[in-house]
Amino acid sequence: MIFAEMLKTDDYYGLYVENIHLRMHGGGRVQPSRQSHYNVWYETVSMRTYAMNRSPFIVDSGTSSTLFNKNLEFPFSDAWKALTGKHYSPHREYVYDRDELDDYLPTLLFQLSPSRRNENDLSAPWIVNTLDRYNRGSILVAMPPSHYMRYIEENNVWISRIFFTSDSKQTLGSNFMQGKNILFDIENERMGFAESSCSNDQVASNTSKKKRRRETDFRDAIDEKILDLEASCSRLCRSSIAVLGIAILIAGLTCAVNWKLGAQQQHADPSWSASDESKPFVSSYGPNGLRYT
Repeated sequence: MIFAEMLKTDDYYGLYVENIHLRMHGGGRVQPSRQSHYNVWYETVSMRTYAMNRSPFIVDSGTSSTLFNKNLEFPFSDAWKALTGKHYSPHREYVYDRDELDDYLPTLLFQLSPSRRNENDLSAPWIVNTLDRYNRGSILVAMPPSHYMRYIEENNVWISRIFFTSDSKQTLGSNFMQGKNILFDIENERMGFAESSCSNDQVASNTSKKKRRRETDFRDAIDEKILDLEASCSRLCRSSIAVLGIAILIAGLTCAVNWKLGAQQQHADPSWSASDESKPFVSSYGPNGLRYT
């Protein structure tokens, strides 16, 4: 069993998530499967650790789904698309046989801050070695597609149970805890993980073999366009706000410089005084008809 640092958050126990990695074709355990016929690919969610943990991660078996904060949605979707070719959406329906899930959907690897009371071999497969060169002693906990996907028997489809919300907490629910032996060591402020030898692979394994991998192409195309548009609009809004801020800053600096130069010019002219502007303009004509001021 490997131990992660356990955080106390209100009435919940939480974890400090350093990174979330997505892996294709490596099976559902932390140690990549050697039986895969494909190359194993990794993609890391691009977000700084402190930003990822701005809303704390709690472990709650009473929640069936895993809930991430809204600010993780686009980085997670970008990493998902890099591996699958499509943006992530919890509303997308997948028609796969159960044994195809690991071939076409990524396994999530949660990189957790280790407990200071760990005595494990750093060469063990659940210890970070190459994925994060700055945190080689961190631990990995796997969440395979068969755990975060839910089978809808009536429609013979799979849907995801990973959602993005605006809640103040992020929840690692029962689908994260599935397939693991978990120990809450409150006295030593650590949470232990060990991959269970039990398997639920037979659950919902009777998906139709006749209906090989297929998705509704037209609906997928529309969903993909919508997700691309949302991502583009979000990036455009952020860029527009930045450009507007820079423009306002430049305009403010220009006004300040012009005002400063004008003030310096007025004070440098000895013939000018503030009272000059209030003097009346007087004209008179001489005997020769010329005008004098």
